[in-house]
Amino acid sequence: MAHEKVLVVDDEKLVRWAVRQKCEEWGYTVLEAETGSEGLRLAHQESPDLMLLDVRLPDLSGLEVLDRLKQSGEARAVIMITADPQMADVKTAIKLGAYDF
Repeated sequence: MAHEKVLVVDDEKLVRWAVRQKCEEWGYTVLEAETGSEGLRLAHQESPDLMLLDVRLPDLSGLEVLDRLKQSGEARAVIMITADPQMADVKTAIKLGAYDF
């Protein structure tokens, strides 16, 4: 049985751990990235079915990562995540093609 892949891109180790635990419990294969650059690399190499993408990352913003993924056609479904939602970020993410925020 093929397992769907979820890529979690977040600079907070505890967030990645918590999401990994729940996703693996549900039967998903989980990949992790701490930076936007690493997330882009993994998205290119692994073609995840879903990406959970933090808005605030240490190198690139999640919105920049989303834009690059959509332009390259490498993003299937991207859900933006953040501890500090800003309406401008929500609007931009949806315009760029995020599945949800």
